Amino acid sequence: MHDVRDIYTQARAYAIGSAPELKQVLEGAEYEYGGLEEDKASYAVTKWGRMIRLTWEALVNDDLGAFLRTTQAMGIAAARAEADLIYATFAANSGAGPQMQDGVNLFHADHGNLAASSAALDAAALGKARILLRRQTALGGGTMNLPPRFLLVAPEHEQAAEVLLAASARAMNQGSGNELVTDWISKLELVVEARLAGAAAYLLTSPQSVDTLERAWLEADNGPVVRENESFAVDSRDYKVRHVFGARWLDWRGVVKLPISS
Repeated sequence: MHDVRDIYTQARAYAIGSAPELKQVLEGAEYEYGGLEEDKASYAVTKWGRMIRLTWEALVNDDLGAFLRTTQAMGIAAARAEADLIYATFAANSGAGPQMQDGVNLFHADHGNLAASSAALDAAALGKARILLRRQTALGGGTMNLPPRFLLVAPEHEQAAEVLLAASARAMNQGSGNELVTDWISKLELVVEARLAGAAAYLLTSPQSVDTLERAWLEADNGPVVRENESFAVDSRDYKVRHVFGARWLDWRGVVKLPISS
């Protein structure tokens, strides 16, 4: 078996901001021009792959038909590699995330997307994160008022998040202070990812509201490509998977990091 990883030409992605703020047009006056702000980011897709060789004897003695699922297993491995690359960005620079186009890391006070540390994942902590999301300012000017859509957590906070969502759906009291959990939390879609460290949770808006992370595939492949070939010199069958993909954060405005100390 062997691995391959080749670097391709840099691709440019544009995080398109909102149109400029409107100005009053007086009677008989001309409209003023404004710019359509663009925030350009560059990244490259990379090629990942693996090969497996199954001997004739192994194929013949496979009574359970496990090797018939080889192509499916390699496709799943390609999906894992893609997720590994994407979620590794959350851990970059000691959890501050990758450096953005402005030279500042993804999660930073200057970006207004780093909440104060909380002792636990609770309604009060999510409320503070929601404020940061709402108060983001568009590239073209003006408040974006982004609505929260996803709650992304590590397995360590999965149960606490489920309790929060359930209590919110029933408008129940929760926590040591017996505080009422508001119903907006129940509308969040919970996403649990084992690749994340347990020291934080993340509140994200919908990708339709603002550019966040862009995932790219090689257009010619359109996803993982699995091929198989019969060997001539040796009685065996070779399987090869190739997956060419890349990912890049385009905008910090659509995600808020909530550090959790416990």
